[in-house]
Amino acid sequence: MIRTPLIAVTFANFALMGLAQHDPFTITINTSRTIYAQPDQVRIDISVDTDFGATLDQVVALLQPAGIATANFSGMFGVTNGPTSNDPPVKIEWYFQIAVPLDGLKSELDLLAGVQKSLVRQNSGTTVTYAPGSVQLSPEKRAGQCKPQDLIADARTQALALANAAGYGVGSVVALSDGTGAPILASRIGIVGAAPSSGSFITGIISSPPISPMFCTMVVVFRLTPQ
Repeated sequence: MIRTPLIAVTFANFALMGLAQHDPFTITINTSRTIYAQPDQVRIDISVDTDFGATLDQVVALLQPAGIATANFSGMFGVTNGPTSNDPPVKIEWYFQIAVPLDGLKSELDLLAGVQKSLVRQNSGTTVTYAPGSVQLSPEKRAGQCKPQDLIADARTQALALANAAGYGVGSVVALSDGTGAPILASRIGIVGAAPSSGSFITGIISSPPISPMFCTMVVVFRLTPQ
């Protein structure tokens, strides 16, 4: 895992906090890191075509052998046989998404293939299609990437350089923000986003998933102290 710190600095003109003469001076540092992490999940997109009378519970029951639940539902559309959208729908397309570990992709595709074959045997008119989507970081891995203590340490290093040049020291942290202005606790950090990425799929197995960049930001306000 490679971590590349990218630090942007705003020196707060040593403005007084509040109007009281003896309030402490502060310095504000805007720090960010670009973190490159190996994806550990792959998204699978699933589509189910049913007659217009089907319900979500019925569709989920069909997909249950593959581990699909109501929480995986992502949308639905009516399908008409006529030339315009004004014609009454005769079918419904149901859409689901599920994220599985990279090493569990083949097993999940096998389960979906089993559901697909079962529906073909039933000859009910309901069909299932599916395809692997993009690779991604799991919520657990994502949460472990942006560490507040690392960003605060980056910010303190830069604050010390600026404050010492002006004859001040750097004291305690006065406030933290996630980069959007929203206050946060020291135990929380904002993840700005992760660039979408996709790997190449060969017979259902993902090959060489790319390392995905993720951006973490924090604004730290330090108290300035006299040297």
